[in-house]
Amino acid sequence: MYKRYRKILPPQYLLFVLFFRKSLKTILVYAEQDQELSDTSFPEQVQDLVFNLHMILSDTVKMKEYIDDPEMHMDLMYR
Repeated sequence: MYKRYRKILPPQYLLFVLFFRKSLKTILVYAEQDQELSDTSFPEQVQDLVFNLHMILSDTVKMKEYIDDPEMHMDLMYR
């Protein structure tokens, strides 16, 4: 998955993407394991937030791929 990103992203941005995704996964695990909040909607809300942030990050990376395709670029921007 990250091999195609190496071609379009500078190394420091690639590291940011990797660490950000790892951080999102950690947040998700903590929210799922929290016993006090397990009976509330909080874990589900965290899951939705993490999913949305992941999609935003993925779309932002894809925007670099489609810089020459204005329609796809706009679709990714406003998805």
